Amino acid sequence: DELDIIYTVEKKPSVTDPIEDRNAIYGQKLEDLLDFPEISDGVWSWENKDALVGNVGTNYFRAIFTPNDINITPTIQEVKVIVSPKEITFNNVISTFNYDGNEHRISYTLSENPEGVIVVETGTLSLTEYVEGGETFTLTISGNSNYIGTYTGTIMINKVDPNMGVIPTFTTRYGETYESINMPVHSEGTWNLIDTGIITQVGNQTVS
Repeated sequence: DELDIIYTVEKKPSVTDPIEDRNAIYGQKLEDLLDFPEISDGVWSWENKDALVGNVGTNYFRAIFTPNDINITPTIQEVKVIVSPKEITFNNVISTFNYDGNEHRISYTLSENPEGVIVVETGTLSLTEYVEGGETFTLTISGNSNYIGTYTGTIMINKVDPNMGVIPTFTTRYGETYESINMPVHSEGTWNLIDTGIITQVGNQTVS
């Protein structure tokens, strides 16, 4: 008599080095982290490459090693993904102004403005008049732990040339001193003669 023997041939487990921890930035997808090691007898891939890496911190996602040999079982591994905050940059910062008697405040835009993000403003944010060297300020992203960003700058008001109007003319006598001349008063400042000493000529003269 013949005896039929039924048996099952199981696939051989695959043997490969585990995937090391991956680093990511908030907002990335797993498909951005495809730098798996190259292996001659198979390939690593994410189970769901379109998945976002998640919030800042440590998250886990499944990666699959698919052998070239169909007789070998694929390997599934939970891969640790360490997610860091995404940086928001401060753009179009305006912090330098020309003096005009008005108060001026810094202004800026953000590279993006996600929900929950606020900007903490410290230091001097506005000025009305010239301050030597200016004043410093700092802008810091807060309110959402998935984002970071900071900017430190100087607010400055530049001096401007005074509007003194018409150059003054005056009449004096021969032999008097320049210091004795009464210069006109102006609402934005005062005129002062640089020339000193005694007036030694008669007629029209130009002085400094």
